[in-house]
Amino acid sequence: MKLGIIGLGKLGLPLAVLLSKHFKVYGVDVSKQRIQQIMSRERFFEPGINEYLEKYGDNLTVSTSYNILRYCRIVFIVRQTLSLPDGKFD
Repeated sequence: MKLGIIGLGKLGLPLAVLLSKHFKVYGVDVSKQRIQQIMSRERFFEPGINEYLEKYGDNLTVSTSYNILRYCRIVFIVRQTLSLPDGKFD
C-alpha cells in the first residue's frame, strides 16, 4: 500500500519514516530546503529519525510536488505544531 504525508516537519517526518518501515511512503513539503535535507540524509535532532532514514529511506520518496500523491491510498495532512519559545511542546 502506498501512503502519503503532506508536511515533513517535526511531526510529519517522524511519521513518514516510521510508516516507511512497512509501507511505500510519499512525502510532500513546500520547503525545497527541507526536501533537500531529507534527500541528502542530513542529521536530524528528533530521536530515531536518522536511523530510520538509513534503514528504510529507500521506501520514502519526497518532493515539493503534490503529483507524487496521486496513487496513494491514504494521505495524512500534518499541520504546523506551535511550540513554546524554547522550542519544546506544551
